[in-house]
Amino acid sequence: MKIGEWWIEDRWTVTPCDGDIGDMHHECVVLVRAISELVDDINFNIPSLELKDDYDGDYHMLVEDLNNIEVDDWFEYLMEKGVERNLYDRALDMNQDHRIVGMRDYGWSAVRNGCVDTWCLTRKKMKEIGEGLMEIGDQVNMNLDDVEFCIEDFSTHKLFTATPRQLNEGRAMSIQKTQPVH
Repeated sequence: MKIGEWWIEDRWTVTPCDGDIGDMHHECVVLVRAISELVDDINFNIPSLELKDDYDGDYHMLVEDLNNIEVDDWFEYLMEKGVERNLYDRALDMNQDHRIVGMRDYGWSAVRNGCVDTWCLTRKKMKEIGEGLMEIGDQVNMNLDDVEFCIEDFSTHKLFTATPRQLNEGRAMSIQKTQPVH
């Protein structure tokens, strides 16, 4: 089954992320949001910097603009001015997997064809994923109601299987525990 790659952001919001066909991939979608949040926070706390509103996820352009701040250490400067450290880390820490940031910090679920990656699989999250998968099915003109998906909960390293219909009912079958990737 080929449905491509998506983020399920909430029950009705799904974003295509298949970087192979020209769209942004999962990590880039998260980076665009993280950079936007950081820039909003910087502009709120230090309006005199007048950073542009739309970096469109361009990490290098943002770093170049930050390097133009006439201070000894722009990280310390931003922190002293009240910029939130977690927003800074989400946007500018390139030593992390931004898919994890999307799942853990934004509550999104990543879909790659028959696989769904999520963080903290609860009954509410199952319903969100089930409805999101049905929305993806609508967008790709496929009935996915009874198609079985493999779901990995990255917070517990457990694997589950379920159809979107079962997920909407809050049911998923545990199949095994995975090993964390380092």
